[in-house]
Amino acid sequence: MKVPKTVRVAVTSGALSYGAVFAANGLGEFKKENLTVDVQVLPAQDAHVLLDQGRIDVAVTIPTPGVLNLTSGGAGARVVFSGGGRHEDSTQGWYINKKSLGSNGTFEATDVKGVSLGVPTGRASGAMGLFFAKIRAAGVDLKPDDIKFENLAGPDIAGALERGAVDVGYISNPFNDVIIKSGCCEIMPGLISSRASVYYWFSDGLRTQNPDVGLAFVRALARTTRTYLQGDFRAEDKVVGALAAGSGTDADVVRKLEPNKFGTDLDGVSEEIASYQSWYLETDALSYSRPLTADQIIDRRFVDALKLK
Repeated sequence: MKVPKTVRVAVTSGALSYGAVFAANGLGEFKKENLTVDVQVLPAQDAHVLLDQGRIDVAVTIPTPGVLNLTSGGAGARVVFSGGGRHEDSTQGWYINKKSLGSNGTFEATDVKGVSLGVPTGRASGAMGLFFAKIRAAGVDLKPDDIKFENLAGPDIAGALERGAVDVGYISNPFNDVIIKSGCCEIMPGLISSRASVYYWFSDGLRTQNPDVGLAFVRALARTTRTYLQGDFRAEDKVVGALAAGSGTDADVVRKLEPNKFGTDLDGVSEEIASYQSWYLETDALSYSRPLTADQIIDRRFVDALKLK
C-alpha cells in the first residue's frame, strides 16, 4: 500500500487459532504492507453485527447462526481466509468417561445414545454438525433429543467429565493434558475436524470498495503463515513472543500448548461450513430454510490472487 491504512479486526478470544493475525501484527508483517491493524476481542454476535454495519473490517470467528442469517438477508460479509485448525493426531476433542463405555470397554458409536454432553454454547455449537454426521455414518440413528446438552465452560467441562457429572465433554488446551493424566476418559476419534476452526470474514466495504487493502491484509497473513507458523513454531522465541502478546497468554503457556495447524488456502472450508449450516438448520437456529451456497458465503478472489504471484 502506498498510503497507510488502518484495518479494524475483531477476534472472539485469545485462542491460538487466531495466531496468524497475532503473529503478523507482532512480527511486523502488516507494517510491510503499510497497514496498521487494530485487534479487539468481541463476542461473535457483536463482531458480525459490527461487520455488517462497517464499523469493523474483519471478524475472525466460526460461522455462527448470526452471520449466516445476516448473509441470507443480503449482508455482504464473506469468508476470505482460514484460521488455525488441529493436527490429525491432536489430543483435543471429544472425550467419553470410561464408565459410559459399552461392555467391551472401548468407544463405539452406539455409546453416544442417551449421554449427557458438556460443550461451550451447548446445543448451539456448530461443531455438533460433524459430531452427529460421524455418529450417523457409523449406523446410529442419533437425534438431537437423544443427548442431554450441558452448556459449560472449558474448565468446568474437564472437572465434570472427570467426576462423571457428564458422560461426554469437549476438551481443548490445556485441559486435555489434565484429562489424559487422570485416566478417567477415552478420546472419541474422528469426531473433530482437522481443518480450520475459525475464518476471516471481510466486511462488504473491505471486499468491494477497498479490495487492495483486503489483498494486502491477506498477503500479510499468508506470508506470516508460510514463514513462521509451519511445523512446531513453539521453538521460535520471536514467534512465541508475538503469539503471547497478541493473545494475552504467558509465553511459557504458549510453549506448552499443542500447536495449531495453519494453511493458506480455502480448501475444505465449504464442506466445513456446510456441516455447521446443516446442524443449525436441523436445530431451527436459522431464519431461513434453504441452505446458502458456498459462493454466498466464501469469496475466493483474495486467496486466488496470491496463487498468481
